[in-house]
This record gives sequence, structure tokens and C-alpha cells, in this order.
Amino acid sequence: METNNKKLKFAMLFSGGKDSTIALGKMIRAGHIPVCIVVGKMTDGLTHMHLLRDTFMDRYSDALNLPLFEVVMKSKYDFAAWERAIKELIKEYHIDAVCNGDIAFEYSMNNLKRLAEDNGLKMFAPLWGVNEENIIKELSDYKVIVKSIERKIGLDDIVGQELSDEIINRLHEKGIQLSSGTLEMHTIAVDGPVFSHPIEFMIKDIIKTERIVIADII
Repeated sequence: METNNKKLKFAMLFSGGKDSTIALGKMIRAGHIPVCIVVGKMTDGLTHMHLLRDTFMDRYSDALNLPLFEVVMKSKYDFAAWERAIKELIKEYHIDAVCNGDIAFEYSMNNLKRLAEDNGLKMFAPLWGVNEENIIKELSDYKVIVKSIERKIGLDDIVGQELSDEIINRLHEKGIQLSSGTLEMHTIAVDGPVFSHPIEFMIKDIIKTERIVIADII
């Protein structure tokens, strides 16, 4: 993570998941100033990775008291869209930095860091390399829901449930570490210190495919 005593205006790359939410909280505690949340969404209207309905992100914007900036992506790793977005963010919000919640996903981290630095911005990743004990400690302040999980893990029943000590233990038994930045499971944070009020939600359905189980959250 970049460190700097100067308090910087930053755009938060935000998915609604536990990692980006915790990272936002750490940046605020460090005295830096968030000016917007930046959400990647696909052309089908679902957000990148977490597959939330894009309209649901308005609830995050309201609860965080931050404007929502959407990046429409044509593919899973559409870095050209992010390049355009960073230039627009600089122009619209006069940002000094961007922040993301990456823990260990080097491909994403390296590309985002390059995009930031090429445009004269600082890159913050306050959870990069965090260990399991620390991520669990940070999670104690938040209410987190399991959004999806790969079926090969064998824990289909935890989708839609609140992430608890019992569920974390079950994940550990399957070799899943919350600090690994795994793409095998996704979560959403719905309450915690960064929110002005809890995120209201309802699980419309639990959808099962050959590969994943996913909660359709509305």
C-alpha cells in the first residue's frame, strides 16, 4: 500500500464486497477523503464479479453518502474502459488517488496500479497482503452476506447467509482463506461503520448453475 502523510482525495473502486468495504473504512480512518465509489458493470446490467443488479448500487451510494460512478465493461478485464474512467474521474472529481480492496490478486492489482501511475495518481490497496487473523478482525465490525460460491467447494447452503464464525470455520475446513483474495466466493457488506444506515435488501432467489450458486439480491 502506498503511504503518504498528506490527506488525499480518492476514488474508491467499490464492489459492495467485504474487501472493498473494509478498505474504504481503513482509508477513511487514515484521514483520506473519498469523493465517489466507482463500480464496474457489464453490458447486461450486472456488476463486475459480484453480479449485483446495477440499480442495487444506488443503495450503497445513498448509505455511503458518496456519488456513484459507473464503468461499463465489455469484457471481464476491460482495462481500456478503466483507462477512460480514470481520466474522467480526474476531470470530474480532481482526485489525487484511487483505492481498491485487492488482497492478493496480482493481475488486477498490477494493471490498476499501472493505470493509476500512468495518470499521475497514487494507488492505495490497504488490504494488500493482509493475513487471515487481521481480515477476520476487521470483519467483526461489519455485517457481511455470502453472495456466491463455486459449487466445487461443497458449501452451497451458505449462500445468502450472514458470514459468521461458524461459516468461516467451515470455509477453513475446505481450504478457503478470506485473506487469499479468492475468486471462489463473493460477499456483500450490508452494515458497518462506513455506512450511514444499513443496506436494505431481499434475496429474491438462490440460483444454481453447474459452476456456482448465487443469491439474486434485490
